[in-house]
Parts: sequence; structure tokens; C-alpha cells
Amino acid sequence: MKRMQSFICRIVLAVLFRALKFLNRKDTRMKAGFSAYEDGYSFRIRAGMESGAPVLSFCVRNGQLEKQSHEVPVQLEITMKSIPDAFLVLTGQLGIGASYAGHRFFMRGNPNEAMGLVTCLELAEAYLFPRFLSRRLMLDVPKKEFPALLVYAGLICPGGLSRTGR
Repeated sequence: MKRMQSFICRIVLAVLFRALKFLNRKDTRMKAGFSAYEDGYSFRIRAGMESGAPVLSFCVRNGQLEKQSHEVPVQLEITMKSIPDAFLVLTGQLGIGASYAGHRFFMRGNPNEAMGLVTCLELAEAYLFPRFLSRRLMLDVPKKEFPALLVYAGLICPGGLSRTGR
């Protein structure tokens, strides 16, 4: 079971990064959120403390998000205590706030800067999850600037939507 959860977490983290990247180009709030970080600022989201747990490492470079090596030191790291905890959060069964309240993750870095990342993650959740699920996960569901279908299309063909002018 844990192996399957780890596999799903790995997939969800990959999809999450593509969504963050796409939304950083298209959504003004996401763009503002990541532009508040200095150039080269790096993040890591680790789905468990076990070795081999799924990891997403990325940084802000020239206003865009870029993946980076998992060995590179980062300014902000969020580590879930276990793969089952990460599975609950990444599959939309538990919100980020509830996960924080339940002490299901550790954070290394500036808490004020972490709030900016959490805001961006919740905005991505609002686009990726159906509204009824988003209302369960967040106190205040952000309004979408464009249909979620465009985000899904951007996940499938990330370069294909750049000609639409959005």
C-alpha cells in the first residue's frame, strides 16, 4: 500500500509542478506570488522522511519556475512526516491548513515566505480540484481567472497554449 501511495505522490508532485509553472505564466495572482521571491529562491516539497520518498525541488529564475536537483540546498523545505500523510494532502483528502494543524509536516525556512508558497499551492488546488472538493480543503476558495479546462490542457501540452495569447 505504501509503495502505491509513494508512486501516486510522485505523479501528483509532477502534475503539481506543471500546474504551478503553467499558472505562473497565466494567472496574475500566481505570477505576483512567485515574483515576490528573489531570483534563485528555491523550494523543496518532500513527500515523506524515508529515503526514496518523492521529492519536488524547484526555484524561481527570471520570474519562471525551474526544476532543480534534489541535492541542491534550498531556502524553503516542506517535508511531510510520512508518505501516507503526503498521500492524504496530495490527493485532496486533507487540506494544507489541516495538515499543518495536525502536525503532519516539518518546515525548514522562513515561515513568512512559506505563506507565499502555501497561497500559490492553494491557488493551484483551486484550479486542479473540483469546487466541491476545494471548499472542503480551504477556508476561502480563490476565484479562477480562467476555466480549469485550460489548466488541464496546459498540463497535457504545455507549449501548445502559448500561441493563444493567454
